[in-house]
Amino acid sequence: MYKASLVTSYNFYKKNRIFKIDDPTINKDNDIYVYWYLKSELSKRGIDLATDDINKPDDSDVVIYLDIPKRLPKTSEISNKSFLIIQEVAAVIPKNWDYEKHLYFKKIFTFCDDVVDNKRYFKLNSCRPFKKEVPIDISKKNKFCVLIIGNKISNHPLELYTKRLDAISWFENNHPNDLDFYGRGWDKKIFSSILRPLNRVQLARKIFAKKYPLWKGPIQNKFDTLRKYKFSIAYENARSINGYITGDKIFDPLEAGCIPIYWGAPNINDYVPKNCFINWEDFNNWNDLYKYMKNISDNEYINYLDNIKYYIENVAKKGTHSEYNYVNTLIPEIEKIIFRK
Repeated sequence: MYKASLVTSYNFYKKNRIFKIDDPTINKDNDIYVYWYLKSELSKRGIDLATDDINKPDDSDVVIYLDIPKRLPKTSEISNKSFLIIQEVAAVIPKNWDYEKHLYFKKIFTFCDDVVDNKRYFKLNSCRPFKKEVPIDISKKNKFCVLIIGNKISNHPLELYTKRLDAISWFENNHPNDLDFYGRGWDKKIFSSILRPLNRVQLARKIFAKKYPLWKGPIQNKFDTLRKYKFSIAYENARSINGYITGDKIFDPLEAGCIPIYWGAPNINDYVPKNCFINWEDFNNWNDLYKYMKNISDNEYINYLDNIKYYIENVAKKGTHSEYNYVNTLIPEIEKIIFRK
């Protein structure tokens, strides 16, 4: 049996926990399904994939790094068998886009269309399994708009965290009954700059936390929450990056039959049909967008849902952001290393 090592910076996923899809505390919203699927498909080919505390990188035939690790591969031998999967933009993980660090890896897989050359940089989209039938019963959508996001900050010029805050503020000041937002961490302040050490003081984070009247707390089931709403604010973590399209932002609401208000990748229409979502950049401000959302007729709204249902159930399940595409992109490259193809 050949060995493949999966390196993640999150200790929570060690001891092969990243493959435990039957544990709802780990596999919330099917976030780790793709790693279980990759492990399963590699096993059929005689390759055992395990986390790096089990299959040590030095002893493995292939090493797969999820984002730039804390410790880079040390030798040319390791770097020649090391793959890097870039999962996030610089606004979230700045070191991911330190190109000098890329030299430590034989092949790099990334969402970013602008760097793909099919020599060292290969296209690999974020993915999710599309398992559910899209609910399109408009009579069960008794709520207007929702935002589901954790409390995070970034000082990157392309970040969209502050734009989400702008949307929350706009609804608070203009139509507070038409937005609910959920997520973790909104009851704690995130300190930045010279005050960053205070993030280790939980009492200080609680005391100085801003109050958000529209915040409804964390959620237990994202799908069941989204399906109750007509619209979802679906901003990526950053804008103006071709190919940066993440499952939890646009595909989660689509699968729940909830129209996304999308802002992020300029080439989103290359991946998701424009008749399945509303593009924030088509509007001047929230006043104009809100008027459009409020004035959509039932027939027009149902047309959106019909388009979404067709796309998710007939295209997305085996498309660019499916687990099939993810695994079928990686496995041939892994086999080239192991079997010298």
